[in-house]
Amino acid sequence: LNKQVLGTLGAILVFLGVLATLLFSWPLGWRTPIDLEVYWQGARQFWTATNLYELRYPTRTGTLPFTYPPFAAIIFTPAWWLVDIFGILFTSHIFTLASLLMLFAISKLLLSIAGIHDRRWTFIGGVAMCLSMSVHSTLSIGQINIALLTLTLVDVTRSHHVDKLNGWAQWVPLGVLSGV
Repeated sequence: LNKQVLGTLGAILVFLGVLATLLFSWPLGWRTPIDLEVYWQGARQFWTATNLYELRYPTRTGTLPFTYPPFAAIIFTPAWWLVDIFGILFTSHIFTLASLLMLFAISKLLLSIAGIHDRRWTFIGGVAMCLSMSVHSTLSIGQINIALLTLTLVDVTRSHHVDKLNGWAQWVPLGVLSGV
């Protein structure tokens, strides 16, 4: 096997290790998606009551307030539905997988700005981000930072990776970011 194949296999193995750690550590108590727990409870409270900000929401580690604007509670509504249907563990896994996919989108966007369009580098960049402490912490406690970064990069790099959008669609990423 040549060095390129070995490097790609190594990156794949590192990614699979990170993924397995993230997906299977929460039931063992090593990972507690406390922010995700607050997000879905805030969405439920928004739609079913009026006191979104008067409560502290129970998490596995204590209670936390909902600190986002009401628009964010609307955005988090699908998380509430997933928790009600499948439970917090499944929802946490979906949230983590979506965040990991967004990391690879971030890698692709940043590399495309630099003029690099090789899928292997996109993968290696995504794996490198997975290994950083800030990404690990974000994934461990179920934060939305990766989604916000993805929307930001889509907005500021739009002309680099897609044709210009017309009408209201060009303002959607910026509008969602502003609302959250």
